[in-house]
Amino acid sequence: MLHVQKLDRDWEFRRRGDAPRTAWVTVELPHSPFYTDRDGHGHWQGECEYRRTLHVPDPRPDVRYALYVGAAMHTVRVMIDDTEIGRHEGGYLPFEIDLSDHLRTGQPRRLTLALDNRDAADVPPGKPLRELDFCWFGGLYRDVELRAYPPVHITEPVAAGEVAGGGVFVRTLDATEAVARIGVRVHVRNAAGEPVNTGSISADGQVWTLPPSGLAPSSATDTHMLYCIEFNGRLDNGWRWTAVASHYDFLRSQSRNALAPTAAAGTVADKGGSGWDTFDLRSSGPVGDRHMLYAGAHGDRYLLDSRVHNTRQWRSAATDGALVSAFAGRTQTRAIYLQDVWSFAPAWALTLGGRLEQWRAYGGKLGDANGSLR
Repeated sequence: MLHVQKLDRDWEFRRRGDAPRTAWVTVELPHSPFYTDRDGHGHWQGECEYRRTLHVPDPRPDVRYALYVGAAMHTVRVMIDDTEIGRHEGGYLPFEIDLSDHLRTGQPRRLTLALDNRDAADVPPGKPLRELDFCWFGGLYRDVELRAYPPVHITEPVAAGEVAGGGVFVRTLDATEAVARIGVRVHVRNAAGEPVNTGSISADGQVWTLPPSGLAPSSATDTHMLYCIEFNGRLDNGWRWTAVASHYDFLRSQSRNALAPTAAAGTVADKGGSGWDTFDLRSSGPVGDRHMLYAGAHGDRYLLDSRVHNTRQWRSAATDGALVSAFAGRTQTRAIYLQDVWSFAPAWALTLGGRLEQWRAYGGKLGDANGSLR
């Protein structure tokens, strides 16, 4: 579980751009190195510093310790005991700096952040302050945290440094009024900062073994169509009848899976052509003054046909590889029924009926790359 320690208090601050330098003063975050009046006068640009002590008395060797900065305007150097360990440019996004090697000694360390909000052509917004119709301030104007990541964890979205990734990345692949498809990608790393694709994971006293395919990406495409027709009628003798037929078709049904998290090769499972048909014929009507007769017939047929092929590019859904497995089968139901409702007294009725049904499975097939197994 991620443990977060807020670092918004116990900071010391000074402005270095002044001559002489201002003395260290105690501040809390969020903080700005200057304040303007209501008209925006009194803007200050220059270098400033924030420092405080960091101490993890009992550091764990399997935990990754990271400094999380919500925003620092707009260029910052991060130092531990006056030794620079990282830099960040851009004052609008959060960033992380790994402190694991510095905090695992269990000794107090001095953390210093040196900020510079002077004009810089290669740092957003990129133009000199005097040419803009707005102003930026400076300092640590958002939260700062010390994060302790467990041995296996989901990364911080921005700090992960992954293009279109990091953290939990959700994409909308397709959306209509009836259905939507989304893609979810989760970026997982261990305490050493390495991506976790396979191996054993220990958490909450249990151990899980993750195969190479455990975090492999996948995608599916399904297009199904249902056709249905119904007829109703009434005869002169009072009898009613209904006929209903339906056809459900897997026009396209493909599931694509990579063999490993970063592999191009994979498999494509295709169930196109599967589906079912149903037909019902029902009729009811009076027989004399006291009998109501119900009769009907039912039939259905279900078809399953699935084939799995290897592919060199799992995203393309091209079945250019060998057949891996195949299974298929069909079932059929046929039935007729007859029911008589006899109203033998004003408040009493007796129902008698019967149903004759036949069900069968046929055309079954199970095979692998070497041929049919049965």
